[in-house]
Parts: sequence; structure tokens; C-alpha cells
Amino acid sequence: MIPRSKVILISEHDRWDGPTAGVAKVNGKRLYFYLWDEHYRTWSCPSTSMPRMRVRNDHQRCRVRIFGLYDLPPDVWKIIDERHADFIKYVGTHCEYDEATGKRTGTRNEDRSQHHLFFDKWTPENRIKMKEEWRVETYMEVCE
Repeated sequence: MIPRSKVILISEHDRWDGPTAGVAKVNGKRLYFYLWDEHYRTWSCPSTSMPRMRVRNDHQRCRVRIFGLYDLPPDVWKIIDERHADFIKYVGTHCEYDEATGKRTGTRNEDRSQHHLFFDKWTPENRIKMKEEWRVETYMEVCE
């Protein structure tokens, strides 16, 4: 498992209370990240930036996410890149990240009349399934 600080997010392709899939760089190499496991632990949380629940004895119940990092074959990257280009075209650039700051950038396309052109084409049923043979590494996020 590599430290989260080594992972630079480039764009997110799915989100639930934070990014759950998308493109990242690790040591300059482009990889796909995908939420692999999520659970909660009770301990002293190192960060206050994400949801957590108070439990007895002043401990925190923190969300822990384990992500797989995947080195995809060229034909899969082609599909990922086409999907992402359609998202930018029809929905917006609000899921892009500034590599230097790690913050999301961009804007949502406020003309929602074209959003369906993305969502009709890229349904959950036709998402790429990550294969274990493509996974090259993992990283963990705790309460951030």
C-alpha cells in the first residue's frame, strides 16, 4: 500500500461523499483509481474534513476507504477517455483537479438540456469492470 500523498488526482469519474473512481498519477504514471473497500473504524481521527460520528470515550468513528490503482490496457483507456470527453462536453469540467493544489476545478454546464446525452450513453450497466490483473497498487484515505 502506498501513501495517499503519492497519489495525485487528475479527474473523478464517480463520486459518493468524495471521489470513488477516476484518473490519478503516481510517480508520473497515469493510473485509474477505483474504490475497492470502505468501512468505518473507531479511533482518534487524524482529520476533521470528512463526516465522522462521535462515539463513547471521545473517540471518533472514521470512514476508511481503500482504493485500487489500475494500469489499464490501451483499449480500456480509449473507452475511459471517450467517456470523460463526453462528460466534459455535455456535463462540465467540475470533476477535474488541479495537480498542484489537489482541489477540484472547472464548472458545471448550466445548460442541463444536454446532460442526458452523456447519461443516456454511459449508463451504469456499461461501466468498465476493473480486473484484478490490472491492479498494481492500493492506497488508503482516512477521514479525508
